[in-house]
This record gives sequence, structure tokens and C-alpha cells, in this order.
Amino acid sequence: MKLFDVDISIKHIDFELDGRKYGICFRDSMRKGVHDVSVWVNGNKANVNIKGTYPPLKKVVRELWRIHFPLWMKQKIKGYRQLHNL
Repeated sequence: MKLFDVDISIKHIDFELDGRKYGICFRDSMRKGVHDVSVWVNGNKANVNIKGTYPPLKKVVRELWRIHFPLWMKQKIKGYRQLHNL
């Protein structure tokens, strides 16, 4: 997603460990989750095998459903009670 011609879905993490500079670059979106991950060591792109990213979309949807469904049910019950003066 771009905001004022800046892609705000790109995230960068830069850090130094034992005198070496590391960088991690990735994109984050609600639909795809974390994707397009790249790792940099001392300014050179490293060839790494990404095992997984968190959260994948199916976990986001499951968590939203777990939170949203009880709230939705409470609203429906409250509306039903108000409609029928219970």
C-alpha cells in the first residue's frame, strides 16, 4: 500500500551483532501476511532458506473469527431482546 508515494508495506530491520551488520527486509499485508523476505549481511544479500513467517492468513482469519463471533452473537441476542421487549 502506498501513502504519499511511499510503500508502507515494506518493513526493514537493521542490527549489528559481533561486529557484522545484518538487515532483514520484508513486506507485510493483511491478505498475504509476511512475504518477500530478504536477509542482508554486511550489505550483501544472503542466500537463506525461509522456513516460515508469522502470521499466515489462515491464522489471522481464525483469530478474527474467534474474537468476532462471540461479539456478533451478543449483539444479535441484545437486539432480539430489545425488539421483543424481553
